[in-house]
Amino acid sequence: MIKLRKTEFDLECYKKTIKVIRTVFNTLYCPNIEGLENLQCESGFILAGNHKSLLDVPLLASAVEPHVHFMGKKELFDKRLLNYIFTKLGAFPVDRDGIDINAIKIAMKLLREDEVLGIFPEGTRNKGIELLPFKEGTTRIAAKTKKPIIPFGISGEYKLRGGITIRFGEAIDFNIISVDSENEYLRAKVKELIIK
Repeated sequence: MIKLRKTEFDLECYKKTIKVIRTVFNTLYCPNIEGLENLQCESGFILAGNHKSLLDVPLLASAVEPHVHFMGKKELFDKRLLNYIFTKLGAFPVDRDGIDINAIKIAMKLLREDEVLGIFPEGTRNKGIELLPFKEGTTRIAAKTKKPIIPFGISGEYKLRGGITIRFGEAIDFNIISVDSENEYLRAKVKELIIK
């Protein structure tokens, strides 16, 4: 059974928050966004890409319409106020130290309701080093829900008035293509988008 959270997602709160974030982000960082045409999916999908900064989440959220539910490390939800805010905005915690069954169930439920799920498969920020190995949860969730993954790559630096770029690639449907390792294939696609 999926554990119910005391605070639930508030779409209107999300829209108002993202409107402010988008304005601030566009003013301060002027992000270059490429490949938005690849997000025109009729049903739910997973956004998966690299994680270089704490600013990646607001960047991704401000670039995507209508909204994204982020899977975040459980430590972010330890403080009552942060837990309230993040949950209100549609995020949910995941325990990175093992297989978090509850987080997987929430992710699958959202996708089956045709929502958009945001995941950073590296599991942590790579802090400027080469792309870290991907954890396998993302491709497994995609396989179980039969939903596509849209890879993204964030490159450059968060500098005032420009420097950061996010690229969205074409949807990957592992129900249609056959590869030796779904996880390595996804990682390779993300890497292509970073260095493009």
